[in-house]
Amino acid sequence: MESLKIGSLWEKTSANGVPFMSGELIINGKTVKIVAFRNKQEWIDENDKRPQWEIRKSKDKQGLTI
Repeated sequence: MESLKIGSLWEKTSANGVPFMSGELIINGKTVKIVAFRNKQEWIDENDKRPQWEIRKSKDKQGLTI
């Protein structure tokens, strides 16, 4: 039976107290490291047309996308 899992996320808090998630997605058999940041409340409208979270490719400590 094929697994329905396509990735994992971990809840974290940055050094300056900002909550975020880090994790990985499996896309076409390859693992892609990602981070997700909560959009600022003033960017989220009452019609829910803007997402609450933004997902980006993760960067290592030297700033290289991994």
